[in-house]
Amino acid sequence: MKNATKALVVMGLVGALCIAFLARAEKTCSLEEVPESVRKTIVKYAGEAKITEIELEMEKGKEVYEVEFMKDGKEVEFMVSKDGEFLGFDEEEEDDDEDEGEKKIELTQAPAPVQEAFRKIAGENPIKEVEMEIEHSAAKYEAEYMVDGVEHSVECTATGDILELERVVDPKSLPAAALKMLNTKYPGAVIKEAEEVQVFLYEVEIVHNGKQHEIKIDAAGDIAGHHVDDDDDDDDDDDDDD
Repeated sequence: MKNATKALVVMGLVGALCIAFLARAEKTCSLEEVPESVRKTIVKYAGEAKITEIELEMEKGKEVYEVEFMKDGKEVEFMVSKDGEFLGFDEEEEDDDEDEGEKKIELTQAPAPVQEAFRKIAGENPIKEVEMEIEHSAAKYEAEYMVDGVEHSVECTATGDILELERVVDPKSLPAAALKMLNTKYPGAVIKEAEEVQVFLYEVEIVHNGKQHEIKIDAAGDIAGHHVDDDDDDDDDDDDDD
């Protein structure tokens, strides 16, 4: 009888813990209840739109805030960390033929820093298309615009930091060395399209474990090149991290 009573007590405690965990896993909050850093991020990305729900939930073992608001008659969701970091828009309901993680959006749906960066780059030229891509849980944005009939594009992070600029060019205008190499490697090939790509990277020198490293990294945190200076080895040690 005592064992049965103990078993019931244990089951009751387990049940209570499960209920407490579920209650903590998802919790609806008001804008006034969230931390100030989170509130600032929510206001920044939702603007003057009416917020319909803020929910604290577990995402990959971490607590995040999921924010829902209405924009042009559509429900928009985005995620914010407990530290107030913008984690990108939620596109789980996207169901079309586009590549997974990519979504066409209106310019006004992009974060304010992205809109500002795009308008600064495009100038008076109208932006014809904006696309959002989620990669490694971070959002990237790309805008296409025309300049004197030539297609251009710009890619940036959610904070408006430029990652890449592209513009379509006449294949005949490619540098002579580039054309020569293409003809050597791919004799008889026909160039269908050519683009001039300007990638923005930061070259950083650090000392780690007694060795000097040169790292090339972009604004999204992707490492494009890694060189380690080794005094004991005359050969360069280059590692490209994906």
